Amino acid sequence: MKQLKYLLVILVIGALISCKEEPKQKNSDLPAAAKEPVTVSLSTYRGFWLSEDYVNKIKELKSVDTATFAYKAMALAIEIFPDTISNKSVEASILWHSETSYIGRLIFNSDKKLSYTPKPDEDVYEPFTITLKGTNRIEVIRTRSGKKEYYLCFKNGGQVLNQLLFAGTYNDVKSRKKITFSIDGKVTGIPNAGFYSPVFQFDESNYEGIDVLFFYKDKNRKRPENNNDSFAYQYKFKGDTLQLYVPPLNFENDTIPVLKYELIKY
Repeated sequence: MKQLKYLLVILVIGALISCKEEPKQKNSDLPAAAKEPVTVSLSTYRGFWLSEDYVNKIKELKSVDTATFAYKAMALAIEIFPDTISNKSVEASILWHSETSYIGRLIFNSDKKLSYTPKPDEDVYEPFTITLKGTNRIEVIRTRSGKKEYYLCFKNGGQVLNQLLFAGTYNDVKSRKKITFSIDGKVTGIPNAGFYSPVFQFDESNYEGIDVLFFYKDKNRKRPENNNDSFAYQYKFKGDTLQLYVPPLNFENDTIPVLKYELIKY
């Protein structure tokens, strides 16, 4: 009888030990990615980063020019070039009203942040740090003031407005034809046009409230003044309706643009 009780105790203890060890066995079978946190490397910062406030203003106003005039911050965009990564640093440019400025190298610190410190004779931009806040969002903190700003990552600067405003399929009220704008800049349904490109100059050099869309017959994409196969329309949005106007020859007079297309988005 004593031997039976002893045997039962051994079996119970063995079962308890087995239960405690089982999770360890399962954990060892997990892939390494599940055990370790996501690693932030210098390469994760590369790309074209556009101000989140500016993006929201463009979507709200549906006018790049008006959004540019209303924008107040450190930079409209920060471009970090992937082919310049070396020795824990990377080259970058800042896009601001009326200019694009190469600011030199950003340093990748041990705390996984990028930092910019201007040279003694270069004080165009104050020092700042950049911290990754997700796969497509960064936080920029100005060192002196402590002000925070956020930027979103886009594939490239040339496709930002296509993605935010134009990409989609439309029905033209006037001709009843279908017209499509793709994210990569292709257009179908508009005569003599295979590609389109909205003005995205990050500046205030043109007249406020006037937005322009260029159309090109081929990929050469020369400006209208240099190529007879290129032309331009002014554009305005009313909800999901995109209106394209033949621009006046002189913006300084009171000539009213002529409505050419009225495109309702499907």
